Amino acid sequence: GSLFLILMLFGMVNATSDQDLSNKVKVDPLLMEMCGVELLDKQQLYRVRKRLSGDEYDDWLEHLLRGMQEDPRTASRTDGVVSGDDTVFFKSGKKLPDITLVYKSSEKRFGMGYVMPTTHYADADKDYPLFGRIHKRSEEQKQATADKRARRRQKLDGRRPDDVKAWLSQLVEEERPPEVVILRSTRLTLGLRKHCEALGLAWVGVSAGNRTYTMQANGKQQRAKALLRSKVKEEQWHILNDEGARVLSLGGAEASAVGSVSLMLVEKMADGERFLYIAPAELSQEDRLGLVQVALATEQAEPENSKLVDMVALLEKSKSFIRAQTATFDAWFHVTWFIQAVLDLGFKRVVLPAKTDRLYAAKGETKTWKEWEKEVHRPKRISVLGRQMLVRRLKVKDADLGRVQLVFVQDIDVQKRNGQVVETVGRVYALLCTDPKWACDKVVQAYKLRWKIEEFYREVRQNHGLTRFHGRNEHAIHGHLVFAFISYICVTLIRLWNPPLRDKTLGWIKRQFFEAIVIIKKTADHIQVGFSPEWVDQYGLLGFG
Repeated sequence: GSLFLILMLFGMVNATSDQDLSNKVKVDPLLMEMCGVELLDKQQLYRVRKRLSGDEYDDWLEHLLRGMQEDPRTASRTDGVVSGDDTVFFKSGKKLPDITLVYKSSEKRFGMGYVMPTTHYADADKDYPLFGRIHKRSEEQKQATADKRARRRQKLDGRRPDDVKAWLSQLVEEERPPEVVILRSTRLTLGLRKHCEALGLAWVGVSAGNRTYTMQANGKQQRAKALLRSKVKEEQWHILNDEGARVLSLGGAEASAVGSVSLMLVEKMADGERFLYIAPAELSQEDRLGLVQVALATEQAEPENSKLVDMVALLEKSKSFIRAQTATFDAWFHVTWFIQAVLDLGFKRVVLPAKTDRLYAAKGETKTWKEWEKEVHRPKRISVLGRQMLVRRLKVKDADLGRVQLVFVQDIDVQKRNGQVVETVGRVYALLCTDPKWACDKVVQAYKLRWKIEEFYREVRQNHGLTRFHGRNEHAIHGHLVFAFISYICVTLIRLWNPPLRDKTLGWIKRQFFEAIVIIKKTADHIQVGFSPEWVDQYGLLGFG
């Protein structure tokens, strides 16, 4: 138990490794005496850290969080929010467990490292972290990586049809057939089509612009480029909301390179880019649409399901004791099944940015939020968390979520210039709230409180050693992360329990109190801790008076 206390001080003493931590602790006779430790080295600390499993560390953190709910100063409230997000950090150790290639958007670079989904509680007066766990690649992702290595070892080239045939045959023999085979470029051939059908594999093709098709309806030959420029009325499209696309069936056609097919025009709603998809002519319209949906889900840059599953599990861990009734996320998490899963956990509502390419129905019409925003007038000025903004609201129907509301927001930046107050109105952004009756100011406040998790990421990295782990044991790594969370919570509690510190930053409190230098004298009989009069006058003794 005493060594666990030392491990919790990792971030407090600005340690860079277990060796550095042991060196810093050994020069503190008071701490060594309190912990009953005579000798200390990094191996001791590492062995202790990996003694518990990841679930046991979470149980420990949960015990602390539940205890905080008994104190009105730290208890969660029904008007608070639980936000979810993830942070990316790079690590150099290639043998670290589950390390993988990650992309950090803030630095716009790739590297080996980890993605850590986390949850965070916040209300207008306080905030603190809940749970976090390093994301592990799904079995499908691991298998895809292994398949790529296997193809390299066998010198199979994905651009050569014969190599693709060999690989598809191998997958079928191993009882790992793909859900759908996507044929494009040099792979879109009659030979590969027949090979897929002989193996019983579903396939869909994506045509190059220079291919020519003979339309069955009129016998005319048309290039794919011309078909991609087809004029389409709004009511003719079939909307695929989850995939952010719309589809129009162009009918049957003959292609010398592929045979009899059905052509489908697919348009991405986000940017209007079009593609010509082809599918077996003998399939029904419903089956062809199903193939397109699978192909789009495979190719588009959507959030990975496995990371969303991680987030649902983290939210569930705190739902039984955190009183917040609202969950909030950024646009990355705007996935229908995920939002519904969060509501199924017992949250009354979800607040997050509306998707640019998603269609919403109101007044007998279906439009994107940017189109609806132009028709909603008379903005209302409100104040949220000390900031001014203009808001407008429209109740709409989402194809999957039912009745929701869109809140159009423009932040107002107020500054003094040459003795005059100057207001600048920002660009419009739209928030979606699954509760159509919730007040506009509450919707905006819920989303603004999401920023607290971003502040937590910055603080716990800079001042609590979140990413400074080096071991190869997954339980020891998770334990290190939990210790960083607890270290952060300790500083948060100092601020909440001491009113004079309410306006101080967490970094300031850590530097002034947890890193404060005192005078320690150790004799055979006792340890004397001395505080200078100036120190006591300036800071007082926390917890006394």
